Amino acid sequence: MKRVIEPFMFCARPLFRQPSGRTLHISVTRAVAMGVWLVVLSVAHAADPWTSLSTLSAPTLPANEIQFIAPAKDGSLFVGTLKGVVRLRGNVCEAILNPTGNEKIPQPLKAWCLAELADGTLWIGHEKGAVRVVEGVATNFLPGLQVAPMVEGKPGELWAIGKNGNGSDKGLYRWEGQEWKRLPGSEKMPFEDMVRTADGHIWAIVEGNGVIEIDPAADFSTAVHHLQGITVTIIYPDQPTREKKDKKSSAAVWAGTWGRGVAMWDGTSWHNHLEKLKASAVLQIARDAAGGLWVATSASGVFHADPSGTTWKQDLVTDGSINLLATDRRGNVWVSGQQTGGLRRYDGTAWLVSLDSPLPIQCLVDAPDGRLVAGGILDGVHLLKADAVPQPPPAQPLPAK
Repeated sequence: MKRVIEPFMFCARPLFRQPSGRTLHISVTRAVAMGVWLVVLSVAHAADPWTSLSTLSAPTLPANEIQFIAPAKDGSLFVGTLKGVVRLRGNVCEAILNPTGNEKIPQPLKAWCLAELADGTLWIGHEKGAVRVVEGVATNFLPGLQVAPMVEGKPGELWAIGKNGNGSDKGLYRWEGQEWKRLPGSEKMPFEDMVRTADGHIWAIVEGNGVIEIDPAADFSTAVHHLQGITVTIIYPDQPTREKKDKKSSAAVWAGTWGRGVAMWDGTSWHNHLEKLKASAVLQIARDAAGGLWVATSASGVFHADPSGTTWKQDLVTDGSINLLATDRRGNVWVSGQQTGGLRRYDGTAWLVSLDSPLPIQCLVDAPDGRLVAGGILDGVHLLKADAVPQPPPAQPLPAK
């Protein structure tokens, strides 16, 4: 139900999907079970000089349950919570909705994803529809549907997955400037997530049954169904690897799965990697500044590959799920575990504690001003100044097989 991050389209990620397709998330109940409830209001001890914003120190922050942090086109950041969205400028949270005229918008606004279009229009996917914000005035569309993720297509076009609570009303929707329209035939498929690749195609995960590749210029009936019968947990759009031939996609796509490792689509065929991950789901995929590929799992830790994805190495062993895998422009790789919490940074040889907290981090953004900004599941926003972000040593090549 929640999506892979693309420029200016941000959504919270699910922890992982079980083979049945049921999505597991870290919740307040889970946090209590983890024994961390009593420390929610305490200051996380940090190995690096992080500062924190919560509803205590920043009353204009709607809630401490951060769902996404998204760079805005003006250099600020959008922060989505379970009680609304604000703009973070410096260390100050600013409202994006006018104080009056928005009384019909569902409250609290449980924000799951955000898209900022070229004309400045904001779209917020939430528990009860999709809110369009124009100059501070909001209008709710698709009422009654849980909307996430949202992906921008051609100029003025937006894609979204929508479904009601019991799944009886669902589908893939497209906004073309005036209204949302459900693609005929999409109501038959339980979509979970989607991304847009470099060639403009939309790739959507079907619960428990692979992914659908959609050419926006063609009818939905021509969509290509890949990896049928396989539970795909994440789609990561990569750079094109070849010219478009025989009407097949020219984009490279990595698909993380449950129990089958990762598969890479090179525009013509699929190539399997990490097939030994029989009891793990691939939760996150990312590339570092040097082009290296990183994969985080639900039970087997973190793996690292050379840019081509041919040589793999297990870089972190853990008995719990990796809640977050992220990279920054300096070459750092960051993780947060469901059980260990906080943030750890890979320095090329070892994982070092950067933010020491029992609470997992939900999202991490390398902000335009050079800061790192992290969102916690229960403890607000954490910020690390640009000049305090460590510089890792040069990446070392992985040993050949």
